Amino acid sequence: MSNIYQFPQGKERQRFKSTVKKARNRRKRANASNTLLSWISSGWFYGRLSLAFVITAFALFVINLLYSFRKLLTFLTLVLGLILYYTVYEHHFYKGTDFTLLFCIGAVILAQAGFGLNFLMLRYKPFFKLLGVCDKDSTELNHVSDTAHNQHG
Repeated sequence: MSNIYQFPQGKERQRFKSTVKKARNRRKRANASNTLLSWISSGWFYGRLSLAFVITAFALFVINLLYSFRKLLTFLTLVLGLILYYTVYEHHFYKGTDFTLLFCIGAVILAQAGFGLNFLMLRYKPFFKLLGVCDKDSTELNHVSDTAHNQHG
């Protein structure tokens, strides 16, 4: 026996066509909105990635600049400390309204710790993690320690 299918005719056919057309248009609109959302999502991700890169590059530039002049900066801070101690600070190491010496001491600490800070910034990528663009499954630390162990062992 052969299968005979009844196809809609007249108004029923028009109704069927319109429902198919509505379903197709709904699907197209969903795809278009998904495309728009994916573009917005990608733009947001790459914006955060760029911002993290710029902040990291700026921080590393400042740290390396201070590190390259660490001896001169330390000497000048000591000289400034002695001058301020005997003149402006009236035989005290700190005057409540002047932060010059504290700023210079902080710069010397950053300069002296520059090499370690440089290493830590490049290894742990704090700004990338802060902005959520670093992968969570990063086993970079394990790979580095494994290769170091394999080379010496």
